[in-house]
This record gives sequence, structure tokens and C-alpha cells, in this order.
Amino acid sequence: MGGKRARKGKRLFLYPSCILAIFLLLTGCALTSDLKKIWQGQGHLKTAEKFVVRGDYEKALKEYEAASRLFPKVTPGDRAVFNMGLIWTHPDNPKRDCKKSAMYFQQVIRDFPDSRLSKEARIWIYAIDELISCESKIKTLEKSVDCLKKKLEKNQRMIDTLKEIDIGVEEKKRECLPR
Repeated sequence: MGGKRARKGKRLFLYPSCILAIFLLLTGCALTSDLKKIWQGQGHLKTAEKFVVRGDYEKALKEYEAASRLFPKVTPGDRAVFNMGLIWTHPDNPKRDCKKSAMYFQQVIRDFPDSRLSKEARIWIYAIDELISCESKIKTLEKSVDCLKKKLEKNQRMIDTLKEIDIGVEEKKRECLPR
């Protein structure tokens, strides 16, 4: 009755176990790299915020740029791009540039349409457009004021010349009058 048994059953679970182990290792590595990437991005954002508080806007922009490269189309990236826009409009930034700021806010709207920052970016763009419009009007008015000042100076010189002529005429009249 008893012949030797073939040992095929022992390997039956070995192959699927190996495949499952390889799959879990690969998936685990992918999750680990994603977590590492998120951790790096958060680190860039925190470092950039520290630079902004210190007033070192160039270094802050570099850190935000690094974070936005790590997350070009997902959530931490929208915060980085939005903050770059804020830095370019910051009143204490000596290299303040409203047009660059509007460009970054446009990028938030374009690349992150579902982000809550997209709505804030629209508001900032409107405010920047109004600011640029007002600055343009101010420049136009300053040119008008300069032009009017020049005309006023010219008219003042003419008045002074006319006064001198009038004084000269009055002196000649006095000389001509009999005494």
C-alpha cells in the first residue's frame, strides 16, 4: 500500500509566497519613496517660511522652487507656488515685482484648478491688476504735473519779464513828465 509519496505539494505554496513577498517589497519601496518625497517637500516649505520671517526672500524663493519641483501638480506644490507669488508682492522685498507675482498666481490657477489656493490666487490677481492700473494712472498724473509745473515756470518768467517792461515804461513816463 504504501509507495513513496511525491513531494510536489510542499512547493505549491512556496512560489506564490515568493511572488507575494516580491510584490510587497516593491510596493513598500514605492510607498517609502513617496513618504520620503513628501517629507522633503515639507522640509523645503518649513525652511522657506523661516527665510521669509528673516527677510531673506531670495533663499525662500529657492526653497519654494525646490518644493514645487518635487510636487509639480499635487498639493504641497500649490502652496509653494502660491507663496512664491506672495514673496514677489511682499512690501519689504527690495526686488518686488507685481508682474512676476501675477505670473505665479496664474500658475496656481492653471496647474492646481481644484486647490483652495486657486480661489485666493484669483483674488490676488485682481488686486495686482488694480494695483498696476493705479500705478499706471499715478505715472500719467505725475507726467501731467511735471508738464504743468514747466508751463507754470514759463508763465512765471513771462510775468516777471512783463513786470520789468511795465516798470521800465513807468520810469520813462516819469522822466517825460514835467517837474
